[in-house]
Parts: sequence; structure tokens; C-alpha cells
Amino acid sequence: ICGKPVGDVKKVADMHERKAEMARQSDAFIALP
Repeated sequence: ICGKPVGDVKKVADMHERKAEMARQSDAFIALP
């Protein structure tokens, strides 16, 4: 797959830090069943 990347790539230490970073950058969440 080639093309312009969407967004930024950020390295994090663990899943907890990843979820915290996603929550910090987001405006809203959608949960589907």
C-alpha cells in the first residue's frame, strides 16, 4: 500500500500509555456492539 500517511506515528511503551494518548487526542468515541 502506498500513498500519503494519515495522521502521525507515535511510539508508546505499553497499551495503557497508548489508550491514554488516544483519549488525549480525541474529541469523541463511538462504541459498537
